Amino acid sequence: MKPETVCCACGKTIEKAFIYCPWCGHLRMETKKTDFVDTISNSYNFSYADSKREYISSIEKKLELLENEINVIYRK
Repeated sequence: MKPETVCCACGKTIEKAFIYCPWCGHLRMETKKTDFVDTISNSYNFSYADSKREYISSIEKKLELLENEINVIYRK
């Protein structure tokens, strides 16, 4: 059995390994907020976010081109 503790915000039992409560999101008192942010940023895949940002940007450019073509058609 893994070591457990109780969340001081919602009272539910959580594993001590969690730095926040998975039930209510409360950050545990002994954990500094900078540790929490470092943990999240280390586990987040930024290359995935960058590829999605590029994909959305390409869609925006295509949409702008289509809107320009529609404007040219309606002007005639």
